[in-house]
Amino acid sequence: MKSKSKLLIYTAIQIGILYYFNKKYNNEKMVVKRNSVNSSRNFLNKIFVRRMLFVGGGKNSGLEIITTFLNQSNSVKIADYGSTTAIDFKDYVKKIQKKKESFIKNAKLKEENIDKAIGLFTYYILSKNTSDTGYVCSVEERNTLLMEFYKKIFPNSKFIYLVRDGREVAYSQIEGDKTFKKLLGYLEKWNEFNRVALKNCQKVGQTSCLLIRYDQLIANPLYFGEKIMRFLEIDQLANKEIYFESEIYSSSYERIANYDPNLVKKKFQMLSTLNFI
Repeated sequence: MKSKSKLLIYTAIQIGILYYFNKKYNNEKMVVKRNSVNSSRNFLNKIFVRRMLFVGGGKNSGLEIITTFLNQSNSVKIADYGSTTAIDFKDYVKKIQKKKESFIKNAKLKEENIDKAIGLFTYYILSKNTSDTGYVCSVEERNTLLMEFYKKIFPNSKFIYLVRDGREVAYSQIEGDKTFKKLLGYLEKWNEFNRVALKNCQKVGQTSCLLIRYDQLIANPLYFGEKIMRFLEIDQLANKEIYFESEIYSSSYERIANYDPNLVKKKFQMLSTLNFI
C-alpha cells in the first residue's frame, strides 16, 4: 500500500509541474513574469530532447552482453537502477488514467501532459549521477514494447532490440523436467513478445531501432560492437578484443523427448520471420 501511495505522490508532483507551466504560460493574468515561465518551459524542453537509449529484449535474451559493450563507451551512461521502476510507474499511471477518466477530464489534463509527466519521471529516475553529454541508457526487457511511447516523448531517443532464438530462450526457462509441452508454453510467450517488439521496431524506423540477433553477436562481437557505435554515433569501443561464450548450445532443445521441429516451425511464425528457421 505504501508503494502505491508513493507512486501516486510522484504522479501528482510530475503532472502538477507540467499542468502548472501549461496553465501559467497561457494565462494572461499570471502573476509570475513571462520570462521566468519561458525559462522553466525551456528547461523542460531540454529534458525531452535529450539523447535517450532504451535497450530491450525478451527474457534470457542476453541483455547483459549489450551492457558489456555499452559500458566501454564514455558516451553512454547506463542507469544502475530505475529502469524497471520507470516502466512500472508508466503502467501504473496508465491504469489510473483508465479507471479515473472523469477525474482526468475534470482536471482538464491533456493526454500529452500526462505522457510528458511520465517522461519526466523516467528521465529523473534514470539520469541520477549522469553527465550532461551522451546517452542516458535504460536496459530492461520491456523497453522494446514501449518504443513508440518513448519515441513520442523523447524524439531523439534510440533503441537496441536484442533477440535470441526462441527455442533456446524457452529451453533456458524450463524448470524441472524438460518436456516438450513446457517448451511450447514458453515459446508461445516468446512468439507474442517478439511479434509486438518487431512491429514497434519497424514503426520507429531503422535510424532509431537497431535489431541484433544474439547468436550473431556472440559469433562476431567486434563487428556488432562497431555497428552499435555507428548506430549511436559515438566513440569506438575502448577494448576491441571481446569474447563471449553462449550459455546454451543451439541443439539443447532438440534433446527434449518427442521434440517436433515441424510443429514448432508451423506454430511459431516469429522463428521464421526472424530467420531462426
